[in-house]
Amino acid sequence: MSTVGLSCRALVYGLVRMYVDGHFPEWQPEGEPAVWMERALSDFIQRLRKDCG
Repeated sequence: MSTVGLSCRALVYGLVRMYVDGHFPEWQPEGEPAVWMERALSDFIQRLRKDCG
């Protein structure tokens, strides 16, 4: 597995654990968790494209 692949898996796993464990209200009280998860993934993908493209 590449470093990028590991980073992608770690980000997704971390976001899902935050959601499942109920941490979003304490770490990001404004807005819906699904919106913040989508923003984080979108930002990560955009940065990958910029750095790798």
